[in-house]
Amino acid sequence: MELWDILDSERNKTGRTIVRGEELKEGEYHLVVHIWILNDKNEYLVQKRAQHLKLMPGIWAATGGSAVAGEYDSKVAAIREAKEELGIDLDTNNMTRLMSIRRKDNHADVWLVRENIDLQDISLQAEEVSEAKWVSKEELESMISSGIFHDYGAEYFDNIFRVMKSCLSCEIVKGNTETMGGTILNTKYFHAHQDFAYPIPGLVILASKRHIYSIDEMYEEEAAEYMEVLRKIRAAQRKVLGIDYVYYFYNEDTTHHFHTWMMPRYSWMNQFGRSVESVRSVLLYSKENMKNEENISKVINAAERLYSELNKK
Repeated sequence: MELWDILDSERNKTGRTIVRGEELKEGEYHLVVHIWILNDKNEYLVQKRAQHLKLMPGIWAATGGSAVAGEYDSKVAAIREAKEELGIDLDTNNMTRLMSIRRKDNHADVWLVRENIDLQDISLQAEEVSEAKWVSKEELESMISSGIFHDYGAEYFDNIFRVMKSCLSCEIVKGNTETMGGTILNTKYFHAHQDFAYPIPGLVILASKRHIYSIDEMYEEEAAEYMEVLRKIRAAQRKVLGIDYVYYFYNEDTTHHFHTWMMPRYSWMNQFGRSVESVRSVLLYSKENMKNEENISKVINAAERLYSELNKK
């Protein structure tokens, strides 16, 4: 017998539980999870629901199900569901909660897992799942439009497809891409490099190695290292490059994962003003007007000096 915790509209426990299949009252919700597993080929692992199921028989869908009583942490529920339905143990270090949605009678947490899984290692739960396979973005879109894949809605799939786009930070971590001048600092949880798309000497991009979008997704160890690395890079900018002021910013609404820009402030930038609104103008100017041999040489030299300072024994 499977029990569900009943939640209110704000996800708070009401103290009431019901047996799976019982009707919820108006204003009552339960917790469900969806798990989207993405491999290095930018393919999602999807599964086909068993033909004998009452709800969506024979339809392709995301892995997932309902959290049981006591599983208020949806991550625990996601790990259990993946084990039950696919027979796999998720790499918890590569799990990111992509979004949370309040629907008619449930709160749905959608989890993204970046992991390469051999289909031969999958053990399907015959009571729930009849088939599993990897699909590309184009294949998934075709399955949705033809009606053989459950349609979770346009906004939902916008988020699902967003993370299938190429991520520069992930490519750097994997060693598939190297920035001009190379990585200036590589730690357990972060890497830092000069972004030569905007050739400003000492402009550093500090990115997490794990694919997350927001600072509040960091584990405690990551958060602690983030602040220490940020402080260390800033000290090096001041010491070896003489940079007195730096603008810090990061953007959560991006196809790339979490990264912080550390943009130095130089006197030539005053023509664009000194407020935060000037940052975009400065970056565009550098991109369009500063990619000459002399300036690129200065940028490379700055990156090399930062590397030497940050990596000295």
